[in-house]
Amino acid sequence: MKPIKLPKSVKATVSIALLAGLLYLLDWQRLASLDLYALFYISVGMVGTLGLDLFLALRWQLLLKQKSAQGLPLSSAYQGYLFGAFFNIFMPGAIGGDLMRINHAMSHTGINLKTSGLIIFMERLFGVGALLSLFVFGLLMGGANLPHIDFGQYQIHLLIVAVALLSLIIIAASRRFRLPLHTAIAAFLLSLLAQGSDALLSWLILSYLLPDTPFFWLLIAMPIAFITTLLPISLGGLGVREGTLVGVLALFGVDPSSAILFSFMVYLSKVLVGMIGGIILNLSRSSEQHQSR
Repeated sequence: MKPIKLPKSVKATVSIALLAGLLYLLDWQRLASLDLYALFYISVGMVGTLGLDLFLALRWQLLLKQKSAQGLPLSSAYQGYLFGAFFNIFMPGAIGGDLMRINHAMSHTGINLKTSGLIIFMERLFGVGALLSLFVFGLLMGGANLPHIDFGQYQIHLLIVAVALLSLIIIAASRRFRLPLHTAIAAFLLSLLAQGSDALLSWLILSYLLPDTPFFWLLIAMPIAFITTLLPISLGGLGVREGTLVGVLALFGVDPSSAILFSFMVYLSKVLVGMIGGIILNLSRSSEQHQSR
């Protein structure tokens, strides 16, 4: 049975409706109370995202080396992620960042479509494993204090299950995709560094709005928000991601306005990264056109 694909018009409607609902809940006086430090923290989020993309580029380069004798220079792999960021932000649902990177790898390494797509799938698999790790760390650090949810008595069991599941993911990926075990472990660790850095940046932004915010809040909220963006019901997860963050943070007692402002600040930092990727992509294409003349 083929999966049902929603028309782009429906996805756009879902995104607009969710964002409209969040704006309705927003306390505009809370927005007006923000100072210039808000722009500073958005900039920190942008610069930090540019930095963590280096971990992702290293992971991509590492996996490409296993499938292509030519490989991909780190600078080119990093460019590919920036190009992907542009397409994810500004062309959601049309040409995703993954498709952009698939084509980028094909044109720079000579691998075929199937192999390039397989490598992207491997990246996603290791990324999910890293998100699972962060979520479990969050529960172990303080998730037992979630209201109406008692994880305390199950923490050891949770840790054992998580370690077993992560080991299974790494070993299965190593065997299924014919990767050396040390390569699979390295790819997972790079994923963990990138996802952990993203949670740290988000924690810094939320701490600006709500001082003394516990870090484990973001270790729980960010993985859930990322997973929900994979649901094909909106344009690139827009609206779904922000709504999920607001809902999860509400479990910790965060007021809706602070959670909404936080989610928008995080999104704006990603938009800025996408804009940088678009500028570099335009310059790269202009250079290629000039050289071909």
